[in-house]
Amino acid sequence: MELDEREDVGFIQVKWSSKLYGTVEMKARYWLHQKGSENFYGELDFIKQHFQELYDKLLENLFEEYSENPLLDVWNEETGESERIMFATKEEMHPYLGMTPCIDVKSFKDKVYLGLAFYQHNRLSIEHGICAIFDKLELFLVDSYDFEGILDNLKYGYKSGF
Repeated sequence: MELDEREDVGFIQVKWSSKLYGTVEMKARYWLHQKGSENFYGELDFIKQHFQELYDKLLENLFEEYSENPLLDVWNEETGESERIMFATKEEMHPYLGMTPCIDVKSFKDKVYLGLAFYQHNRLSIEHGICAIFDKLELFLVDSYDFEGILDNLKYGYKSGF
């Protein structure tokens, strides 16, 4: 952590699809990675207003990628083994992604990025979870790594000329 970086951790209420979650709202953990005079509470308000749209974009992306190339086996808790599952809809992937996201917010290259990371009960990437990084409503990247690790790897990519 950089010397002038301060972290703020807490919970916010976000609106979910009652069809997927059985409830309209849920408590989600957030982690603000702020430097100097940065204040990301406006981004938390943005996430509160647009969470369902962000989550739908993540599900759409995962479904499209998995349908084209199902490289990931899904963890089956009943058998204790991983197996290949073909999903017919993005909504079928929802219970395998995990139920409680961690919301991350951090600046990188003069932009503020939002992260939705799913670790708890994630059966699509059991070791690392799934993290989606957004530039506002634009899905930037999905990876099976943590938010800060992804941004750190991008930082090295930029230094290398990528």
